[in-house]
Amino acid sequence: MKGRYIFLFVIALAVGVAAGIVANHFLSGKLLCGRSAVSPAKIVTAEEFVLVGKDGKTYARLGMEPQDASSISPNPVLTLMDGEGNVRAKLGSSAIGSTLDLYDSDNAASVSLRVGHYAGEANLTVRDKRGAIDIGSWHYSDELQYLGLVFYDERGGSRARLTLAGERGPYLEIFGEDGNRGFRLALDRGESPMFYVLDNNGDARIKLGLKDDGNPGISFVDKDGKVSWSR
Repeated sequence: MKGRYIFLFVIALAVGVAAGIVANHFLSGKLLCGRSAVSPAKIVTAEEFVLVGKDGKTYARLGMEPQDASSISPNPVLTLMDGEGNVRAKLGSSAIGSTLDLYDSDNAASVSLRVGHYAGEANLTVRDKRGAIDIGSWHYSDELQYLGLVFYDERGGSRARLTLAGERGPYLEIFGEDGNRGFRLALDRGESPMFYVLDNNGDARIKLGLKDDGNPGISFVDKDGKVSWSR
């Protein structure tokens, strides 16, 4: 009888140990699975991300789209919208530079910041229904770079410019509706100040300034660029 109790005790102990091993195995597996399930992915790949509010409306979109109508390949653009679906901000980047555009609710006014492909080229443009103001630098070539302020009318025509062009010095220009006729006040470095009257082609036809000897002078130029009279 005593031997049978010892045998039953040994059997119970063995079953308990085995059950403990099996339970520990399954519990450990569940914990590991639980940890792996909540581990965040390090990389998420997609062509577009859309942020939607509780009202079901789209408020932001990150995706690939052309920078403008002439673009061939799409570029990454982040677009922010209001509750009415109006675009209020855009941030984009491409091979030719980066842009940041801000809009009002009816797209009547905007502010744009652009950094161009060339070193040192950047523009800040403020627009409304009356026209636009452009502040920045323009890179036409390694020898010709402008830093200035340009005013445009509602049709996009340049009406006034204040520029500093390298060794040429500061220029102040005012144009008519055709963008050519107007006035120019120039102060070239190392030279005397000059006032020009421009014709329909933007060519200087009247020149008023100081001569090399310090005396005032005036010249009239014909359509072929030859001086017809001067004093």
